[in-house]
Amino acid sequence: MKALRLVWLGKSHHALDTWLQAGGKQPAAICGFQSDSAISKSISFAFLLENEHLYDGVILAPDHDTDCLHALERTTLSVWVLPQAFARLHSWSGAWLSPEALLIPLLTTPAWRPGFRYGKRFFDFTAALLALIFLLPVLLSVALAIKLSSPGPIIYVQNRVGLRGRSFTMYKFRTMPVNADRELVWGQAEQKTVSAVGRFLRRTGLDELPQLFNVLKGDMSLVGPRPERVEFVTTFNNEIPHYMQRHMVLPGLTGWAQIHGWRGDTPLEPRIKHDLWYIANWSFWLDVKIMLKTFLIVFKGRVSQ
Repeated sequence: MKALRLVWLGKSHHALDTWLQAGGKQPAAICGFQSDSAISKSISFAFLLENEHLYDGVILAPDHDTDCLHALERTTLSVWVLPQAFARLHSWSGAWLSPEALLIPLLTTPAWRPGFRYGKRFFDFTAALLALIFLLPVLLSVALAIKLSSPGPIIYVQNRVGLRGRSFTMYKFRTMPVNADRELVWGQAEQKTVSAVGRFLRRTGLDELPQLFNVLKGDMSLVGPRPERVEFVTTFNNEIPHYMQRHMVLPGLTGWAQIHGWRGDTPLEPRIKHDLWYIANWSFWLDVKIMLKTFLIVFKGRVSQ
């Protein structure tokens, strides 16, 4: 089981020494002061922001620079805060409570816990594989309909931004003529360019089924924030606080925002708010609830454009 690579962010050795003496985990790197540890290496805050993909999260010491928090809000890093009274709290709790258990989660998700993370991945892989087997006749029928209705490839591929801001190739059934989306901008209506078959696929959500292969590959989950196009992510991150935090988990075929109607040409801010709520409150049963609600919406034919 892969351990989280955490960065310690503080202004002095004192808080780190207290943490280590209490049995806290040795951080992968120290940010904020020069470390004399043989294990950790010292890095600058600028290096941390530019290379956030090298680490999983940050522990903010009681003496951390508060200005750093604003920058961390625009990253995909999980953030925990070490309380000022950590040493006393640890002495009161005794050996039965680890130092890590006393960290206050600030920007993180329950899905990061190793047991939950691997459990969610196992469920995603198994469910996606069974769905592909069960839906094989549907997939073949849709592929044939697309091929007969317009020239071009059956599968539409596009780069999207996924976990920790890494890009991946996402698959969809093609619903528009080839190259019809090159001049479109985010939020622009596409109805004039969508084919008749494409309108049916979008209305029923069948155009998203090839993303089950993305789930098998590990690029996506069954449930999570919907992945956005690469060219839009930088703009959104500069304009919308906490936007990059939606990439703390794998993107999904469906999500909390989508079952509440926030998809397609709907405003972005409410969608992000719902995504962040899902990330902060994730549980296996919440995923089940979202999937069941998605099935009901598709069955009733009320999937938004």
